[in-house]
Amino acid sequence: MLLELHIRNFAIIEEAHLEFGAGLNVLSGETGAGKTIILSALGLLLGSRASPDMIRTGEKEAVVEGRFELEGEAAMPELAGRRRDGERRELIVRRVIAEGGGRSRVTIDGELATVQSLGKIGASLVQVYGQHEQHSLLRAESHRETLDRYANLDDELASYRERYARAQDLQSRLHELNRRERERADLLELARFRVTELERAGLVAGEDEALSRERTVLSNASKLAAAALETEQALYGADGAATDTVSRAEARLADAAALDPKLGDALEMIKSARANLEEAARTLGAYASRIEADPARLEEIDNRLQELTRLKRKYGGSIDSAIETLERSRAEIGELEGIG
Repeated sequence: MLLELHIRNFAIIEEAHLEFGAGLNVLSGETGAGKTIILSALGLLLGSRASPDMIRTGEKEAVVEGRFELEGEAAMPELAGRRRDGERRELIVRRVIAEGGGRSRVTIDGELATVQSLGKIGASLVQVYGQHEQHSLLRAESHRETLDRYANLDDELASYRERYARAQDLQSRLHELNRRERERADLLELARFRVTELERAGLVAGEDEALSRERTVLSNASKLAAAALETEQALYGADGAATDTVSRAEARLADAAALDPKLGDALEMIKSARANLEEAARTLGAYASRIEADPARLEEIDNRLQELTRLKRKYGGSIDSAIETLERSRAEIGELEGIG
């Protein structure tokens, strides 16, 4: 209960002192008499926000003080144990608003306090109701709260709200666990799909490069065979072949080397050249006889290269990265199945 209210240098009030008695106290007056200012000053004692604009023009600070009688059991722990005049419990609250950069202050029974603590205490000291406040009774959402207060169900409500909050928390955790389980299942399914696809492909490092080389040979089989055969003929098989010319040169130089041993080194080189040319001719002949167009094999290589290109594009750009993805997915499956 508010017993006294003292106001100094607040808004247009230079100084005012009000005392309130038991029972109903009425502040009356025409518009502009200052009723709202007094309620604003009282609001400061209940924890309302202060502003330097509230200070009376020409003054450096505004002061609002109130003396309250604490009736019944204190609703807030901050009020417990405060007793004055024997069993009568009173509380003196003082609020100072400083000008400019000055420090505003709150004191409760002469002890410095914060605005936040004042707000908690103020809620248990005074209830302020505005005009038409009774209209709240017409709102259906306020009926239950009114009935609960009338039935003194504060403890039951607190217990219910605590349990409801706990249930909400458990429900939220359950949703999160379900979400994680769905996510785990999706990741596991994706990893299994990757492993199945890559294992079925049977990837081998460097396979794409080897196939590309083989495809080039098969695509140009006729040209390569013709080149090998023509070269083999020029070296060995045709009239005037290179080996025949070298053989004649070897025989002629052999006669000369018999006369001058200094020609022996040149003769040996010619013999070696003839042997190399004959070996090259035999190799080219064998190559020409083996190579041939193979449309079925070429189609098989094209299909395989298309599949490898798709997998490379999908799994990192190379055969090596696709193989790494396969190993990583296998490890991921083990981890995800372990979580389950």
